[in-house]
Amino acid sequence: MPDPAAQPAIRLSGIRKDYRLYGSLSEQALDVMGLSRLRFWRRVNYRTFTALDGIDLDVMRGERVGIVGRNGAGKTTLLKLITGNFAPTAGRVEVDGAVQALMQTGLGFHGEFTGMENIRASLVYNGLAGDALEEAVADILDFCELEDFIDQPVKTYSLGMRTRLQFAAATAIKPDIVIIDEVLGAGDAYFAGKSVERIRRLTQDGATLLIVSHSMAQILQFSTRAVWLDGGKIVSAGAPLDIVNQYEEFINNLEQDRAAPGAPAGRLKEVPQWILEKTGTGEGSGADWGGSGPLRIDSLQVVDANGKPVDTIKTGEAIGFAATVSSDQNGSFPCSCLFTMYNEGGDVVGRMIEPQRSYDCDGAQHRVIAWLGDNPIGQGKYIVSAALFRDYDPAVPTQGHRYHILSRGYQFRVKSERRDTSRIVLTPDWRWQAEEGGALAAAASKATDGRTGA
Repeated sequence: MPDPAAQPAIRLSGIRKDYRLYGSLSEQALDVMGLSRLRFWRRVNYRTFTALDGIDLDVMRGERVGIVGRNGAGKTTLLKLITGNFAPTAGRVEVDGAVQALMQTGLGFHGEFTGMENIRASLVYNGLAGDALEEAVADILDFCELEDFIDQPVKTYSLGMRTRLQFAAATAIKPDIVIIDEVLGAGDAYFAGKSVERIRRLTQDGATLLIVSHSMAQILQFSTRAVWLDGGKIVSAGAPLDIVNQYEEFINNLEQDRAAPGAPAGRLKEVPQWILEKTGTGEGSGADWGGSGPLRIDSLQVVDANGKPVDTIKTGEAIGFAATVSSDQNGSFPCSCLFTMYNEGGDVVGRMIEPQRSYDCDGAQHRVIAWLGDNPIGQGKYIVSAALFRDYDPAVPTQGHRYHILSRGYQFRVKSERRDTSRIVLTPDWRWQAEEGGALAAAASKATDGRTGA
Protein backbone atom coordinates (compact mmCIF):
# COMPACT_ATOMS: atom_id res chain seq x y z
CA MET A 1 0.00 0.00 0.00
CA PRO A 2 1.54 3.39 -0.96
CA ASP A 3 2.61 5.76 1.79
CA PRO A 4 0.09 8.69 1.89
CA ALA A 5 2.93 11.07 2.78
CA ALA A 6 4.69 10.13 -0.46
CA GLN A 7 1.66 11.18 -2.54
CA PRO A 8 1.34 14.70 -4.00
CA ALA A 9 -1.09 17.04 -2.28
CA ILE A 10 -0.91 19.33 -5.32
CA ARG A 11 -0.09 18.33 -8.90
CA LEU A 12 0.12 20.80 -11.77
CA SER A 13 0.58 19.30 -15.23
CA GLY A 14 1.26 21.38 -18.36
CA ILE A 15 -0.46 24.46 -16.94
CA ARG A 16 -1.01 27.50 -19.10
CA LYS A 17 -3.12 30.48 -18.13
CA ASP A 18 -4.04 33.20 -20.62
CA TYR A 19 -5.76 36.50 -19.87
CA ARG A 20 -7.57 38.73 -22.32
CA LEU A 21 -6.54 42.36 -22.05
CA TYR A 22 -9.29 44.54 -23.54
CA GLY A 23 -9.12 47.95 -25.11
CA SER A 24 -11.98 49.24 -22.93
CA LEU A 25 -14.26 48.24 -20.06
CA SER A 26 -17.26 48.09 -22.39
CA GLU A 27 -15.45 45.63 -24.68
CA GLN A 28 -14.64 43.48 -21.65
CA ALA A 29 -18.22 43.55 -20.30
CA LEU A 30 -19.75 42.59 -23.67
CA ASP A 31 -17.30 39.75 -24.18
CA VAL A 32 -17.65 38.37 -20.64
CA MET A 33 -21.45 38.34 -20.94
CA GLY A 34 -21.26 36.69 -24.36
CA LEU A 35 -22.86 39.65 -26.13
CA SER A 36 -19.92 40.53 -28.35
CA ARG A 37 -21.05 37.92 -30.88
CA LEU A 38 -24.15 40.03 -31.54
CA ARG A 39 -21.81 42.65 -33.01
CA PHE A 40 -20.70 40.24 -35.72
CA TRP A 41 -19.57 43.09 -37.93
CA ARG A 42 -16.92 44.17 -35.38
CA ARG A 43 -14.05 42.18 -33.99
CA VAL A 44 -13.56 42.15 -30.20
CA ASN A 45 -10.61 44.38 -29.33
CA TYR A 46 -8.29 42.47 -26.99
CA ARG A 47 -4.86 40.95 -26.83
CA THR A 48 -3.78 37.79 -25.02
CA PHE A 49 -1.37 37.80 -22.09
CA THR A 50 0.07 34.47 -20.98
CA ALA A 51 0.57 34.61 -17.20
CA LEU A 52 1.72 30.98 -16.86
CA ASP A 53 3.14 28.73 -19.52
CA GLY A 54 4.19 25.09 -19.24
CA ILE A 55 4.09 24.72 -15.45
CA ASP A 56 4.73 21.22 -14.10
CA LEU A 57 4.93 21.04 -10.32
CA ASP A 58 4.27 18.43 -7.64
CA VAL A 59 3.95 19.44 -3.99
CA MET A 60 4.10 16.43 -1.70
CA ARG A 61 2.02 15.97 1.45
CA GLY A 62 3.57 17.77 4.40
CA GLU A 63 6.01 19.67 2.20
CA ARG A 64 6.65 23.40 2.69
CA VAL A 65 7.23 25.12 -0.63
CA GLY A 66 8.20 28.79 -0.99
CA ILE A 67 7.63 30.63 -4.27
CA VAL A 68 9.74 33.63 -5.23
CA GLY A 69 9.70 35.90 -8.26
CA ARG A 70 9.26 39.46 -9.40
CA ASN A 71 5.91 41.23 -9.60
CA GLY A 72 4.05 39.85 -12.60
CA ALA A 73 5.96 36.56 -12.58
CA GLY A 74 2.72 34.56 -12.20
CA LYS A 75 2.91 33.68 -8.49
CA THR A 76 -0.58 34.80 -7.47
CA THR A 77 -2.13 33.35 -10.62
CA LEU A 78 -0.54 30.01 -9.74
CA LEU A 79 -2.07 30.11 -6.26
CA LYS A 80 -5.50 31.07 -7.59
CA LEU A 81 -5.45 28.10 -9.94
CA ILE A 82 -4.71 25.82 -6.99
CA THR A 83 -7.51 27.32 -4.89
CA GLY A 84 -9.96 27.00 -7.76
CA ASN A 85 -10.55 30.75 -8.21
CA PHE A 86 -9.41 30.41 -11.81
CA ALA A 87 -9.50 27.61 -14.35
CA PRO A 88 -6.40 26.94 -16.44
CA THR A 89 -6.46 27.68 -20.16
CA ALA A 90 -4.62 24.40 -20.69
CA GLY A 91 -3.31 21.65 -18.46
CA ARG A 92 -4.58 19.98 -15.33
CA VAL A 93 -4.73 21.02 -11.65
CA GLU A 94 -5.16 18.26 -9.05
CA VAL A 95 -5.56 19.13 -5.38
CA ASP A 96 -6.01 16.44 -2.74
CA GLY A 97 -7.21 17.91 0.55
CA ALA A 98 -9.00 20.82 2.17
CA VAL A 99 -7.39 24.17 1.33
CA GLN A 100 -7.19 27.34 3.42
CA ALA A 101 -5.83 30.32 1.51
CA LEU A 102 -4.65 33.67 2.88
CA MET A 103 -4.25 35.64 -0.30
CA GLN A 104 -5.55 39.09 0.53
CA THR A 105 -5.86 40.71 3.94
CA GLY A 106 -9.49 40.79 5.03
CA LEU A 107 -10.75 38.68 2.14
CA GLY A 108 -13.87 36.76 3.23
CA PHE A 109 -14.49 39.00 6.24
CA HIS A 110 -17.39 41.46 6.31
CA GLY A 111 -16.26 44.91 7.39
CA GLU A 112 -19.54 45.74 9.13
CA PHE A 113 -19.43 42.59 11.28
CA THR A 114 -17.40 42.41 14.45
CA GLY A 115 -14.29 40.30 14.73
CA MET A 116 -16.19 37.70 16.78
CA GLU A 117 -19.05 37.53 14.28
CA ASN A 118 -16.59 37.01 11.44
CA ILE A 119 -14.78 34.29 13.38
CA ARG A 120 -17.96 32.33 14.00
CA ALA A 121 -19.18 32.78 10.44
CA SER A 122 -15.84 31.53 9.07
CA LEU A 123 -15.82 28.46 11.33
CA VAL A 124 -19.44 27.55 10.57
CA TYR A 125 -18.73 27.91 6.85
CA ASN A 126 -15.88 25.41 7.29
CA GLY A 127 -18.20 22.90 8.95
CA LEU A 128 -17.42 23.35 12.66
CA ALA A 129 -20.17 23.13 15.26
CA GLY A 130 -20.67 22.47 18.96
CA ASP A 131 -17.60 21.88 21.14
CA ALA A 132 -15.27 21.88 18.14
CA LEU A 133 -16.45 25.37 17.18
CA GLU A 134 -16.05 26.73 20.72
CA GLU A 135 -12.58 25.21 21.00
CA ALA A 136 -11.56 26.84 17.72
CA VAL A 137 -12.98 30.22 18.83
CA ALA A 138 -10.93 30.06 22.05
CA ASP A 139 -7.81 29.19 20.05
CA ILE A 140 -8.32 32.12 17.66
CA LEU A 141 -8.90 34.59 20.47
CA ASP A 142 -5.77 33.41 22.24
CA PHE A 143 -3.68 33.76 19.09
CA CYS A 144 -4.86 37.11 17.73
CA GLU A 145 -4.93 38.87 21.15
CA LEU A 146 -7.40 41.52 19.99
CA GLU A 147 -9.09 41.66 23.40
CA ASP A 148 -11.74 44.45 23.48
CA PHE A 149 -11.37 45.05 19.73
CA ILE A 150 -12.82 41.61 18.99
CA ASP A 151 -16.32 43.07 19.47
CA GLN A 152 -15.67 46.03 17.17
CA PRO A 153 -16.43 46.10 13.40
CA VAL A 154 -13.58 44.72 11.31
CA LYS A 155 -13.61 47.90 9.18
CA THR A 156 -12.13 49.73 12.20
CA TYR A 157 -9.14 47.34 12.42
CA SER A 158 -5.64 48.21 11.32
CA LEU A 159 -3.98 46.15 8.60
CA GLY A 160 -1.99 44.24 11.20
CA MET A 161 -5.09 43.48 13.27
CA ARG A 162 -6.98 42.15 10.24
CA THR A 163 -3.98 40.03 9.33
CA ARG A 164 -3.86 38.48 12.81
CA LEU A 165 -7.56 37.72 12.75
CA GLN A 166 -7.54 36.23 9.26
CA PHE A 167 -4.43 34.14 9.87
CA ALA A 168 -5.77 32.79 13.17
CA ALA A 169 -9.16 31.89 11.67
CA ALA A 170 -7.64 30.20 8.62
CA THR A 171 -5.22 28.06 10.64
CA ALA A 172 -7.50 27.16 13.55
CA ILE A 173 -9.29 24.40 11.64
CA LYS A 174 -6.12 22.43 10.78
CA PRO A 175 -6.48 22.35 6.98
CA ASP A 176 -4.71 19.83 4.76
CA ILE A 177 -3.16 22.59 2.63
CA VAL A 178 -2.29 26.15 3.73
CA ILE A 179 -1.63 28.79 1.06
CA ILE A 180 -0.15 32.15 2.08
CA ASP A 181 0.39 35.04 -0.33
CA GLU A 182 2.36 37.89 1.27
CA VAL A 183 -0.09 38.52 4.12
CA LEU A 184 2.50 37.79 6.83
CA GLY A 185 4.34 40.93 5.78
CA ALA A 186 1.65 43.03 7.43
CA GLY A 187 2.37 41.71 10.92
CA ASP A 188 4.90 42.88 13.49
CA ALA A 189 7.85 40.84 14.78
CA TYR A 190 5.82 39.44 17.68
CA PHE A 191 3.06 38.25 15.36
CA ALA A 192 5.62 36.81 12.94
CA GLY A 193 7.14 34.76 15.75
CA LYS A 194 3.77 33.36 16.76
CA SER A 195 2.95 32.64 13.11
CA VAL A 196 6.16 30.66 12.66
CA GLU A 197 5.29 28.43 15.60
CA ARG A 198 1.70 28.00 14.41
CA ILE A 199 2.78 27.02 10.89
CA ARG A 200 5.42 24.69 12.30
CA ARG A 201 2.73 22.98 14.35
CA LEU A 202 0.44 22.61 11.35
CA THR A 203 3.17 21.11 9.18
CA GLN A 204 4.21 18.74 11.96
CA ASP A 205 0.62 17.50 11.94
CA GLY A 206 0.97 16.81 8.21
CA ALA A 207 -0.35 20.02 6.61
CA THR A 208 1.14 21.11 3.29
CA LEU A 209 2.33 24.73 3.00
CA LEU A 210 2.61 26.90 -0.08
CA ILE A 211 3.94 30.42 0.62
CA VAL A 212 4.61 33.36 -1.69
CA SER A 213 6.78 36.13 -0.28
CA HIS A 214 9.16 38.89 -1.34
CA SER A 215 10.91 38.38 2.00
CA MET A 216 13.78 35.98 1.47
CA ALA A 217 14.00 35.54 5.25
CA GLN A 218 10.45 34.14 5.26
CA ILE A 219 11.26 31.78 2.39
CA LEU A 220 14.29 30.48 4.29
CA GLN A 221 12.36 30.30 7.53
CA PHE A 222 9.24 28.50 6.34
CA SER A 223 10.29 26.43 3.34
CA THR A 224 11.85 23.04 2.79
CA ARG A 225 11.89 23.63 -0.98
CA ALA A 226 11.71 26.79 -3.08
CA VAL A 227 10.52 27.55 -6.63
CA TRP A 228 11.58 30.58 -8.66
CA LEU A 229 9.02 31.87 -11.20
CA ASP A 230 9.78 34.44 -13.88
CA GLY A 231 7.82 35.30 -17.00
CA GLY A 232 5.22 32.63 -16.23
CA LYS A 233 7.78 29.81 -16.21
CA ILE A 234 9.69 27.91 -13.53
CA VAL A 235 13.27 29.15 -13.74
CA SER A 236 14.68 26.96 -10.98
CA ALA A 237 13.57 24.78 -8.05
CA GLY A 238 15.49 23.24 -5.19
CA ALA A 239 16.86 23.90 -1.70
CA PRO A 240 15.64 27.29 -0.35
CA LEU A 241 19.13 28.72 0.18
CA ASP A 242 20.18 27.77 -3.37
CA ILE A 243 17.11 29.42 -4.90
CA VAL A 244 17.36 32.53 -2.70
CA ASN A 245 21.00 33.01 -3.70
CA GLN A 246 20.19 32.55 -7.40
CA TYR A 247 17.23 34.91 -7.26
CA GLU A 248 18.97 37.64 -5.23
CA GLU A 249 21.97 37.63 -7.56
CA PHE A 250 19.69 37.87 -10.61
CA ILE A 251 17.80 40.81 -9.07
CA ASN A 252 21.03 42.57 -8.09
CA ASN A 253 22.42 42.17 -11.62
CA LEU A 254 19.15 43.43 -13.07
CA GLU A 255 19.21 46.53 -10.86
CA GLN A 256 22.81 47.27 -11.80
CA ASP A 257 21.99 46.97 -15.50
CA ARG A 258 19.01 49.28 -15.19
CA ALA A 259 21.14 51.82 -13.33
CA ALA A 260 23.76 51.81 -16.08
CA PRO A 261 23.87 54.95 -18.27
CA GLY A 262 21.71 54.57 -21.36
CA ALA A 263 19.97 51.41 -20.13
CA PRO A 264 16.34 51.29 -21.36
CA ALA A 265 13.65 51.33 -18.68
CA GLY A 266 11.99 48.01 -17.97
CA ARG A 267 14.60 45.99 -19.86
CA LEU A 268 14.40 42.29 -19.08
CA LYS A 269 17.45 40.13 -18.74
CA GLU A 270 17.89 36.43 -19.37
CA VAL A 271 18.97 34.40 -16.35
CA PRO A 272 22.64 33.41 -16.86
CA GLN A 273 23.27 29.69 -16.63
CA TRP A 274 26.13 30.20 -14.17
CA ILE A 275 23.69 31.70 -11.66
CA LEU A 276 21.46 28.63 -11.90
CA GLU A 277 24.41 26.31 -11.33
CA LYS A 278 25.40 27.88 -8.03
CA THR A 279 24.44 26.03 -4.86
CA GLY A 280 24.33 27.04 -1.22
CA THR A 281 26.45 24.23 0.19
CA GLY A 282 30.04 25.02 1.13
CA GLU A 283 32.65 27.37 -0.26
CA GLY A 284 32.15 29.25 -3.52
CA SER A 285 28.37 29.56 -3.24
CA GLY A 286 26.33 32.64 -2.47
CA ALA A 287 24.83 35.58 -4.30
CA ASP A 288 27.41 37.87 -5.90
CA TRP A 289 26.11 41.40 -5.35
CA GLY A 290 29.12 43.12 -6.85
CA GLY A 291 29.82 46.79 -6.25
CA SER A 292 32.26 49.37 -7.60
CA GLY A 293 35.97 49.59 -7.10
CA PRO A 294 39.00 47.36 -7.46
CA LEU A 295 38.54 45.05 -4.44
CA ARG A 296 36.73 41.74 -4.74
CA ILE A 297 35.94 38.73 -2.50
CA ASP A 298 37.07 35.58 -4.29
CA SER A 299 35.96 33.11 -1.60
CA LEU A 300 34.46 32.93 1.87
CA GLN A 301 35.20 30.27 4.50
CA VAL A 302 34.72 29.44 8.15
CA VAL A 303 37.96 28.01 9.52
CA ASP A 304 39.20 26.29 12.68
CA ALA A 305 42.23 27.18 14.84
CA ASN A 306 44.54 25.70 12.20
CA GLY A 307 43.04 27.79 9.41
CA LYS A 308 41.32 24.82 7.76
CA PRO A 309 37.76 25.17 6.40
CA VAL A 310 35.15 23.50 8.60
CA ASP A 311 31.44 22.80 8.28
CA THR A 312 31.03 21.80 11.95
CA ILE A 313 32.60 23.29 15.07
CA LYS A 314 31.91 23.23 18.82
CA THR A 315 30.94 26.09 21.07
CA GLY A 316 34.09 27.31 22.84
CA GLU A 317 36.51 26.26 20.10
CA ALA A 318 38.40 28.92 18.15
CA ILE A 319 36.71 29.92 14.92
CA GLY A 320 37.63 32.29 12.13
CA PHE A 321 35.63 33.97 9.39
CA ALA A 322 37.93 34.27 6.38
CA ALA A 323 37.50 36.19 3.13
CA THR A 324 40.02 35.86 0.30
CA VAL A 325 40.44 39.28 -1.32
CA SER A 326 41.96 40.28 -4.64
CA SER A 327 42.24 43.51 -6.60
CA ASP A 328 42.42 44.33 -10.29
CA GLN A 329 44.64 47.31 -9.46
CA ASN A 330 47.85 47.65 -7.49
CA GLY A 331 47.86 50.18 -4.70
CA SER A 332 46.56 50.96 -1.24
CA PHE A 333 42.79 51.18 -0.73
CA PRO A 334 40.81 52.19 2.40
CA CYS A 335 38.53 49.30 3.36
CA SER A 336 36.51 47.64 6.10
CA CYS A 337 35.52 43.98 5.95
CA LEU A 338 32.09 43.07 7.25
CA PHE A 339 30.94 39.56 8.16
CA THR A 340 27.23 39.01 8.82
CA MET A 341 25.95 35.79 10.37
CA TYR A 342 22.37 34.56 9.98
CA ASN A 343 20.50 31.71 11.59
CA GLU A 344 18.82 29.05 9.46
CA GLY A 345 15.68 31.18 9.18
CA GLY A 346 17.55 34.14 7.70
CA ASP A 347 17.54 36.36 10.82
CA VAL A 348 20.72 38.30 11.58
CA VAL A 349 22.49 36.82 14.62
CA GLY A 350 25.48 39.14 14.65
CA ARG A 351 27.93 41.28 12.65
CA MET A 352 31.69 41.71 12.80
CA ILE A 353 32.93 45.05 11.42
CA GLU A 354 36.61 45.64 10.83
CA PRO A 355 37.89 49.14 11.66
CA GLN A 356 38.84 50.89 8.46
CA ARG A 357 42.45 50.39 7.36
CA SER A 358 44.48 50.32 4.16
CA TYR A 359 44.42 47.19 2.04
CA ASP A 360 47.80 47.05 0.30
CA CYS A 361 47.34 45.14 -2.94
CA ASP A 362 50.21 43.97 -5.15
CA GLY A 363 48.45 41.60 -7.53
CA ALA A 364 48.39 38.66 -5.10
CA GLN A 365 45.43 37.36 -3.12
CA HIS A 366 45.19 38.29 0.54
CA ARG A 367 43.11 36.88 3.36
CA VAL A 368 41.27 38.87 5.99
CA ILE A 369 40.16 36.85 9.03
CA ALA A 370 37.93 37.73 11.99
CA TRP A 371 38.98 35.43 14.86
CA LEU A 372 36.84 34.39 17.81
CA GLY A 373 39.31 32.69 20.15
CA ASP A 374 36.60 31.45 22.49
CA ASN A 375 33.71 30.81 20.11
CA PRO A 376 30.53 32.08 21.84
CA ILE A 377 28.13 30.89 19.12
CA GLY A 378 25.43 28.53 20.38
CA GLN A 379 24.17 25.33 18.83
CA GLY A 380 22.48 25.55 15.45
CA LYS A 381 22.95 26.05 11.71
CA TYR A 382 24.32 29.35 10.43
CA ILE A 383 24.93 31.17 7.15
CA VAL A 384 27.63 33.80 6.58
CA SER A 385 27.89 36.77 4.22
CA ALA A 386 30.99 38.89 3.60
CA ALA A 387 31.33 42.44 2.30
CA LEU A 388 34.05 44.97 1.56
CA PHE A 389 33.26 48.67 2.10
CA ARG A 390 35.37 51.76 1.56
CA ASP A 391 33.34 53.42 4.32
CA TYR A 392 30.71 51.66 6.42
CA ASP A 393 28.43 53.20 9.04
CA PRO A 394 26.15 50.70 10.85
CA ALA A 395 23.63 53.50 11.42
CA VAL A 396 23.22 54.07 7.65
CA PRO A 397 24.49 50.84 6.03
CA THR A 398 22.95 51.54 2.61
CA GLN A 399 24.94 54.74 2.14
CA GLY A 400 28.41 53.26 2.38
CA HIS A 401 30.53 52.81 -0.75
CA ARG A 402 30.78 49.09 -1.34
CA TYR A 403 33.49 47.32 -3.25
CA HIS A 404 31.89 43.88 -3.21
CA ILE A 405 29.36 41.68 -1.38
CA LEU A 406 29.18 37.89 -1.35
CA SER A 407 25.79 37.19 0.21
CA ARG A 408 25.12 33.95 2.11
CA GLY A 409 28.33 32.42 0.85
CA TYR A 410 29.04 29.76 3.48
CA GLN A 411 27.08 27.44 5.76
CA PHE A 412 28.27 25.80 8.95
CA ARG A 413 26.93 24.08 12.04
CA VAL A 414 27.80 24.64 15.69
CA LYS A 415 27.47 21.85 18.23
CA SER A 416 27.36 22.41 21.96
CA GLU A 417 27.79 20.03 24.86
CA ARG A 418 25.41 22.17 26.87
CA ARG A 419 21.67 21.56 26.75
CA ASP A 420 21.04 25.14 25.74
CA THR A 421 19.36 26.61 22.66
CA SER A 422 20.87 30.10 23.11
CA ARG A 423 22.32 31.62 19.96
CA ILE A 424 25.12 33.30 21.94
CA VAL A 425 26.78 31.57 24.89
CA LEU A 426 28.42 34.09 27.25
CA THR A 427 31.28 33.08 29.57
CA PRO A 428 31.56 35.67 32.36
CA ASP A 429 33.62 35.46 35.55
CA TRP A 430 31.14 34.94 38.39
CA ARG A 431 31.92 36.69 41.68
CA TRP A 432 30.26 36.84 45.08
CA GLN A 433 30.93 40.08 46.95
CA ALA A 434 30.02 41.32 50.39
CA GLU A 435 29.44 45.00 50.98
CA GLU A 436 30.69 46.35 54.34
CA GLY A 437 30.54 49.96 55.41
CA GLY A 438 29.86 51.21 51.91
CA ALA A 439 32.98 49.52 50.47
CA LEU A 440 33.17 46.27 48.57
CA ALA A 441 34.95 43.40 50.24
CA ALA A 442 37.36 41.14 48.39
CA ALA A 443 35.81 39.21 45.52
CA ALA A 444 35.10 35.54 45.93
CA SER A 445 36.51 32.91 43.62
CA LYS A 446 35.31 32.34 40.10
CA ALA A 447 32.54 29.84 39.41
CA THR A 448 33.76 26.43 38.33
CA ASP A 449 31.68 26.66 35.15
CA GLY A 450 31.10 30.23 34.08
CA ARG A 451 29.13 29.69 30.90
CA THR A 452 25.60 30.89 30.68
CA GLY A 453 23.17 31.40 27.83
CA ALA A 454 21.80 34.77 26.88
